[in-house]
Amino acid sequence: MAYRATANTEQRKQQVHASILKAGKALVSEAGFRALSMAAVAERAGIATGTLYRYFSSKTALCVAIFAHATEHEIHPSPAAGAHRIEGSRRQ
Repeated sequence: MAYRATANTEQRKQQVHASILKAGKALVSEAGFRALSMAAVAERAGIATGTLYRYFSSKTALCVAIFAHATEHEIHPSPAAGAHRIEGSRRQ
């Protein structure tokens, strides 16, 4: 019988993924990408290093995801932010 993921397991995976990105972003903020290590991210996220490798196959893949996550709000601004800029430009 094949394993089927439940809503709870999918939610847990999303939580772990988010905690990994949060931990990685915090470490990068403190010391930069050069100082980032898989072991440090895993420790900060509260997971085993092997678990981290289930989510990201390499340090490079993790760094790309952290960078994408950190810059997401700049690439995809919210509609409210765009409206605010348009209104602000009219007032000047």
